[in-house]
Amino acid sequence: MIRWLLYVRHVGAKEPNIRVSKKRSLPNWVRLFPDRFATSINGLSRYVHPYEDRLLSVREHARLMSYPDSFVFVGAIDSQYNQVGESVPPLISHLISQEVLAHFE
Repeated sequence: MIRWLLYVRHVGAKEPNIRVSKKRSLPNWVRLFPDRFATSINGLSRYVHPYEDRLLSVREHARLMSYPDSFVFVGAIDSQYNQVGESVPPLISHLISQEVLAHFE
């Protein structure tokens, strides 16, 4: 277990994350609530599992964003997190494309 993950607050917590050391603060790290919808995933933030003291994997991020498990992300791990977080979720992209197509029909 990574000890400083214990200090990561839940999404929307009124108190900011605790400064873990002089060199490490966790401003963009949030713990997801177990009984609520996940917040929007973005590339700069890292999300902590609601029950376990660990980061969500790239695949877990991708599932929250509606990517199929068959979709492959490439590159370094930080790059993969950013690819997921900086993208438009596939289900939303599909709905937008359907509306655009309907407009031109």
